[in-house]
Amino acid sequence: MSRTVTRAINIRSAACLAFALCTITTAVNLQAPLYDALAARDSLGVGATSIAFACYVVGIIPVLLGLNGLADRVGRKPLIMTALLLCLLATSITLIAPGLLALGVARFLLGISTGLTSAVAPAYMQMLLGGQDKRVATNYVTASTALGFGLGAAVTSLFVFHTPSVSPPSLWIYLATASLALVAVTTLKDRAPSATKSPMLRLPSYPQGAFSYGLAILLAWALVGLVIAILPSALSQHGLSAWSGFATFGICSCGVLFQPWARRLAPRSVYPTGVGDSADCLWVDRLGRYSRQPCGGAAGYGGCQQRLLWVYLFRGIKRRVGACGYLG
Repeated sequence: MSRTVTRAINIRSAACLAFALCTITTAVNLQAPLYDALAARDSLGVGATSIAFACYVVGIIPVLLGLNGLADRVGRKPLIMTALLLCLLATSITLIAPGLLALGVARFLLGISTGLTSAVAPAYMQMLLGGQDKRVATNYVTASTALGFGLGAAVTSLFVFHTPSVSPPSLWIYLATASLALVAVTTLKDRAPSATKSPMLRLPSYPQGAFSYGLAILLAWALVGLVIAILPSALSQHGLSAWSGFATFGICSCGVLFQPWARRLAPRSVYPTGVGDSADCLWVDRLGRYSRQPCGGAAGYGGCQQRLLWVYLFRGIKRRVGACGYLG
């Protein structure tokens, strides 16, 4: 087989995996514009919504810590397929029984799905690309997952604008899209599981000098979660709840636009720049509150700046850590 044909097959396989990764992360915030409506349906407030939102963390942390060696035992493709099946199940639950309880269960399943994906996505992408530079595989994973985190919320907002509902057509469209992604993943090649049983528990390790970057990313993700959790309720106070999906898209996906520029910056210079932008976003949000303007808009801008911070920091550690996922 010629090198050109092999390269074309590798690119097609990488595109299929990128489509699957985007589909998996699309499910994470697919219901974000519905949070306020679901809370009102159950006569609950933003506190209950935040708890349901936080169930995502309850699902992802045990998987990242306790099942990190699973890919060596069963392969990488089964984990991606399992993640897609969990996304299908989570979305189906919110369609069958819309409410905050169903949302909490769905978020828990989505956390497991994301945890399984993040454990294998960068290395799997690199294998499908034929062992190219790790940065190429990382860029594929980063772009596809970043786009997905905001895409689902934006599509849901489009339908909520037209016809407000707790079960908009975007959920049905997602089920069809995820099914297509599942079929695409079945066509991908995979390495045979390792003959030796690897330990399932793998605690995270930080290369020398990388801990501060990891801490900054932790704070950045905490800011993103805080904004997304309270955004629908904040916007509903101004009659703008339908816009929460677009704001979430800005929070989660705008960093993709800055990646080509951020990659040109020196790793040591992007860290203080990103931290400064994170502080700016909090100042803008506070300014919006004092001026009695819709604080969700300011929070959306702040989230965009936060996402830019993530890109800055990601650029700063990428050369030290290698292929790491954009799947927080």
